[in-house]
Amino acid sequence: MAGSKGIKAAAPAVISRREAIMGALALAAGTLIASKPDIALATNGDTMRLGTLMYDTTYTSITRYDPAILSGINDVSYVYLNHSLGDQHIGVYGAPTDQAGPLSVGVYGLASKADHYGVQAEHSDAAGVALRATNPGGIGIVVEGKSKFSRSGLVTVTKGHSTKTVTVSSGVATTSRILVTLQGNGGSGVYLKYATRTSATTFKVYLTKSASKSVKFAWMITD
Repeated sequence: MAGSKGIKAAAPAVISRREAIMGALALAAGTLIASKPDIALATNGDTMRLGTLMYDTTYTSITRYDPAILSGINDVSYVYLNHSLGDQHIGVYGAPTDQAGPLSVGVYGLASKADHYGVQAEHSDAAGVALRATNPGGIGIVVEGKSKFSRSGLVTVTKGHSTKTVTVSSGVATTSRILVTLQGNGGSGVYLKYATRTSATTFKVYLTKSASKSVKFAWMITD
């Protein structure tokens, strides 16, 4: 063919061994990034990684010890994460040992603002219990300071009346115990007679006779 003399086909590009290795590493890195799992599945003995969702097949235990205790066991406190006692599963289990100092606690919550809570317990089922304190034969709970109960209040029986109906939004069960105490003098011969449940959300307080002046009473319901 005219004009074709002296024209050579282009030779294939030749890459160095170093370029080949770097290309292979880049390909491998891309594959790892694409296949990286969203959840870190830990095995027993793995290091805990902060900010990462992890799974394990048994509980995690953290123990604090005091090297100053020279005799016997020097563990002073310990905590279990995802602990279980038979069929009972516990998210956080903390406890001081016999070697811990007085007034030591297993779980401690602290808040410093008026609208914060040191510890909060919730339950999503109306039939469940949000917080349970047990001590068979002893004190179940100690409150130092004021206490507030949503199923309690202060109501007034106005002058000329001998009864007062109270509505309780959380309900009044047939097994509820209604506690009522007069907070003043409603007149001569005016005393608390009794209180009784009148519906699923109300109870009624009766005085011995109509009050000659308005008088308040405090109430509380326990179940």
